[in-house]
Amino acid sequence: MRTGKPRRVAGFTYVGLVVTVAIIGLVAACSVRLGALLQRRAAEQELLDMGAQFADALQSYADATPAGQNTQPNTLEDLVRDPRFPQPRRHLRRVFVDPLTGRAEWGLLQLDTVPGIVGVYSLAPGHTIKRAHFPAEFEDFNGKLSYRDWEFSADQSRAARARLLKQRGTGVSPLELDDRPDTSPPEPPADPNAPPPTSVSPLGR
Repeated sequence: MRTGKPRRVAGFTYVGLVVTVAIIGLVAACSVRLGALLQRRAAEQELLDMGAQFADALQSYADATPAGQNTQPNTLEDLVRDPRFPQPRRHLRRVFVDPLTGRAEWGLLQLDTVPGIVGVYSLAPGHTIKRAHFPAEFEDFNGKLSYRDWEFSADQSRAARARLLKQRGTGVSPLELDDRPDTSPPEPPADPNAPPPTSVSPLGR
């Protein structure tokens, strides 16, 4: 006579297989999502590095400006080859490819009153992942939700960063310096046997 045990065992095996496949699929999906997140974080860091180089190039272009000429480039290619000089002069190695979009296209910051480019930003859509703990030169990026708000300009150049770090070297603001207690050593007591100091009047010379 046949019993129902083999059929019941087969049913349990099928259910276990389905559960196993579902778990594997869930783990794979989480791994893909985590990988994409890590890749985007790495792209954001690369964007910050490129932005710092753009800032340095814009400052270098301004510093090299001959008297009476515009201190901002008309195109990003002008940073790669400065057209104001007969001999090739480079402020930037190349116009970088945006690591978030994969294209060498950037948003350009321009002023209404002054011609030329004063800064760049990424055209990447979506929201930022990094929103805190930026380097000192990019502290204005804290809390920004859009890559459009990560604006790179000459104000964030290496020279500007050096000045900022020098100002912050003591870790105390100038207003706080006057409130700190005096830690200088006390002056030694005067020698009673020493002759009194002589003063000379300007009129007696």
